[in-house]
Amino acid sequence: MTRLARGVVTGQIVICVALVLWTVFASFYFNREAIAVRSLDYMAKDYYENYFYEKFLGGREANAEVFEKHIENGFPKVNLRQLLTFDGARNGARAADFYDCDKKATTVKITPVEPFGRGDYVLETRLDCRYK
Repeated sequence: MTRLARGVVTGQIVICVALVLWTVFASFYFNREAIAVRSLDYMAKDYYENYFYEKFLGGREANAEVFEKHIENGFPKVNLRQLLTFDGARNGARAADFYDCDKKATTVKITPVEPFGRGDYVLETRLDCRYK
């Protein structure tokens, strides 16, 4: 096999591998359900860390005593409608990420974990969308 032929074959292999990788990436990244999950997680994080956390504490120190009722079962679920409209609807533009989703049935449960800082929590999301 000549040097030119080897270069052509190598180029074809590189192109095929690149196309396969792009297809895998695009199917995940541009998938409507994956976009909705990422957006829901982003809004829930924003809601808890930048809005709810300070309001819940109300000037108290964050400790197990303050969070004791919510350590095991979490806070009441927050639905998509609430996440889109809280704090002057600052996440309202993200509504397009939830095409064909039920805004009341799509929810997030936030459960605080020790040491109960602003970023110490676990999210449990539930999408109710008709993606097929």
